[in-house]
Amino acid sequence: MDDEKTSNYHIKKLNETNHQTWSKQLDAILDEKDLLEVVLGTEMEPVAPMGGTDETTMTPPTGEEIRAYNAELALFRKKVKKAQAVIISTISDSIMTYIEDEKNPTTIWSILEWKYKPKTRTTLLQVMKEFMNAKMEDGDDVETHLQRVDQLK
Repeated sequence: MDDEKTSNYHIKKLNETNHQTWSKQLDAILDEKDLLEVVLGTEMEPVAPMGGTDETTMTPPTGEEIRAYNAELALFRKKVKKAQAVIISTISDSIMTYIEDEKNPTTIWSILEWKYKPKTRTTLLQVMKEFMNAKMEDGDDVETHLQRVDQLK
Protein backbone atom coordinates (compact mmCIF):
# COMPACT_ATOMS: atom_id res chain seq x y z
CA MET A 1 0.00 0.00 0.00
CA ASP A 2 1.34 3.42 -0.92
CA ASP A 3 1.18 5.66 2.17
CA GLU A 4 1.07 8.82 0.08
CA LYS A 5 -1.88 7.62 -1.99
CA THR A 6 -5.19 8.89 -0.70
CA SER A 7 -8.36 6.96 -1.33
CA ASN A 8 -11.72 8.61 -1.66
CA TYR A 9 -14.46 6.93 0.29
CA HIS A 10 -18.01 8.13 0.36
CA ILE A 11 -19.62 7.12 3.62
CA LYS A 12 -22.37 8.91 5.45
CA LYS A 13 -21.03 10.84 8.44
CA LEU A 14 -21.78 9.43 11.87
CA ASN A 15 -25.02 10.79 13.28
CA GLU A 16 -27.32 9.75 16.11
CA THR A 17 -28.84 6.85 14.15
CA ASN A 18 -26.20 5.21 11.95
CA HIS A 19 -23.42 4.04 14.28
CA GLN A 20 -23.71 0.39 13.26
CA THR A 21 -23.26 1.06 9.54
CA TRP A 22 -20.72 3.84 10.06
CA SER A 23 -18.51 1.76 12.37
CA LYS A 24 -18.53 -1.21 9.99
CA GLN A 25 -17.53 0.98 7.05
CA LEU A 26 -14.91 2.88 9.02
CA ASP A 27 -13.52 -0.37 10.40
CA ALA A 28 -12.85 -1.52 6.83
CA ILE A 29 -11.27 1.81 5.85
CA LEU A 30 -9.02 1.88 8.91
CA ASP A 31 -8.00 -1.72 8.30
CA GLU A 32 -7.16 -0.99 4.66
CA LYS A 33 -4.99 1.93 5.78
CA ASP A 34 -3.23 -0.20 8.45
CA LEU A 35 -4.66 2.02 11.20
CA LEU A 36 -7.23 -0.31 12.80
CA GLU A 37 -4.80 -1.75 15.36
CA VAL A 38 -3.92 1.77 16.53
CA VAL A 39 -7.61 2.64 16.94
CA LEU A 40 -8.45 -0.59 18.76
CA GLY A 41 -5.46 -0.16 21.05
CA THR A 42 -3.74 -3.40 20.01
CA GLU A 43 -0.80 -1.50 18.52
CA MET A 44 0.82 0.46 21.30
CA GLU A 45 3.39 3.23 21.37
CA PRO A 46 6.87 1.67 21.27
CA VAL A 47 8.80 1.47 24.51
CA ALA A 48 12.11 3.30 24.75
CA PRO A 49 15.14 1.00 24.77
CA MET A 50 16.59 0.34 28.19
CA GLY A 51 20.00 -0.83 27.05
CA GLY A 52 21.70 -4.01 28.09
CA THR A 53 21.91 -5.29 31.64
CA ASP A 54 23.88 -7.93 33.35
CA GLU A 55 24.02 -8.81 37.02
CA THR A 56 26.33 -5.95 38.00
CA THR A 57 25.89 -3.08 35.52
CA MET A 58 23.38 -1.48 33.24
CA THR A 59 24.65 -0.22 29.90
CA PRO A 60 22.94 2.60 28.03
CA PRO A 61 21.14 1.81 24.76
CA THR A 62 23.25 1.84 21.63
CA GLY A 63 22.91 4.50 18.97
CA GLU A 64 21.34 1.92 16.65
CA GLU A 65 18.72 1.00 19.28
CA ILE A 66 17.89 4.68 19.79
CA ARG A 67 17.59 5.30 16.02
CA ALA A 68 15.36 2.25 15.60
CA TYR A 69 13.17 3.38 18.52
CA ASN A 70 12.89 6.93 17.14
CA ALA A 71 11.87 5.57 13.71
CA GLU A 72 9.23 3.29 15.29
CA LEU A 73 7.94 6.14 17.46
CA ALA A 74 7.68 8.51 14.48
CA LEU A 75 5.77 5.87 12.49
CA PHE A 76 3.41 5.19 15.40
CA ARG A 77 2.68 8.90 15.94
CA LYS A 78 2.03 9.33 12.22
CA LYS A 79 -0.47 6.47 12.35
CA VAL A 80 -2.18 8.05 15.39
CA LYS A 81 -2.59 11.35 13.55
CA LYS A 82 -3.92 9.65 10.42
CA ALA A 83 -6.38 7.54 12.42
CA GLN A 84 -7.63 10.61 14.27
CA ALA A 85 -8.09 12.48 10.97
CA VAL A 86 -9.98 9.59 9.36
CA ILE A 87 -12.35 9.23 12.31
CA ILE A 88 -12.98 12.93 12.86
CA SER A 89 -13.55 13.59 9.16
CA THR A 90 -16.45 11.11 9.21
CA ILE A 91 -18.33 12.53 12.20
CA SER A 92 -21.20 15.01 11.92
CA ASP A 93 -21.10 18.30 13.81
CA SER A 94 -23.75 17.18 16.29
CA ILE A 95 -21.56 14.25 17.39
CA MET A 96 -18.34 16.26 17.51
CA THR A 97 -19.25 17.72 20.91
CA TYR A 98 -18.65 14.34 22.56
CA ILE A 99 -15.07 14.05 21.34
CA GLU A 100 -13.91 17.60 20.59
CA ASP A 101 -11.14 17.63 23.21
CA GLU A 102 -9.81 14.16 22.40
CA LYS A 103 -6.66 13.54 20.36
CA ASN A 104 -6.24 9.81 20.93
CA PRO A 105 -8.10 7.75 18.29
CA THR A 106 -8.51 4.83 20.71
CA THR A 107 -10.28 7.09 23.20
CA ILE A 108 -12.42 8.66 20.46
CA TRP A 109 -13.49 5.22 19.21
CA SER A 110 -14.29 4.07 22.76
CA ILE A 111 -16.37 7.17 23.52
CA LEU A 112 -18.41 6.71 20.35
CA GLU A 113 -18.97 3.01 21.05
CA TRP A 114 -19.99 3.77 24.63
CA LYS A 115 -22.40 6.46 23.44
CA TYR A 116 -23.95 4.69 20.45
CA LYS A 117 -23.42 0.99 21.11
CA PRO A 118 -24.27 0.60 24.79
CA LYS A 119 -25.11 -2.83 26.12
CA THR A 120 -27.09 -2.05 29.24
CA ARG A 121 -30.38 -3.74 30.01
CA THR A 122 -32.23 -0.43 29.68
CA THR A 123 -30.78 0.18 26.22
CA LEU A 124 -31.67 -3.31 25.07
CA LEU A 125 -35.23 -2.82 26.28
CA GLN A 126 -35.41 0.53 24.49
CA VAL A 127 -34.23 -1.06 21.22
CA MET A 128 -36.72 -3.87 21.67
CA LYS A 129 -39.51 -1.32 22.15
CA GLU A 130 -38.41 0.55 19.00
CA PHE A 131 -38.43 -2.73 17.08
CA MET A 132 -41.91 -3.64 18.27
CA ASN A 133 -43.21 -0.19 17.31
CA ALA A 134 -41.49 -0.06 13.90
CA LYS A 135 -43.97 0.67 11.17
CA MET A 136 -43.49 1.23 7.49
CA GLU A 137 -43.85 4.94 6.77
CA ASP A 138 -46.05 6.26 3.97
CA GLY A 139 -44.13 6.38 0.71
CA ASP A 140 -41.41 3.95 1.85
CA ASP A 141 -40.73 0.82 -0.09
CA VAL A 142 -40.15 -2.51 1.65
CA GLU A 143 -36.37 -2.33 1.20
CA THR A 144 -36.14 1.05 2.95
CA HIS A 145 -38.32 -0.18 5.80
CA LEU A 146 -36.25 -3.35 6.24
CA GLN A 147 -33.04 -1.32 6.30
CA ARG A 148 -34.47 0.91 9.03
CA VAL A 149 -35.54 -2.12 11.07
CA ASP A 150 -32.15 -3.76 10.53
CA GLN A 151 -30.44 -0.69 12.03
CA LEU A 152 -32.18 -1.45 15.33
CA LYS A 153 -29.97 -4.53 15.85
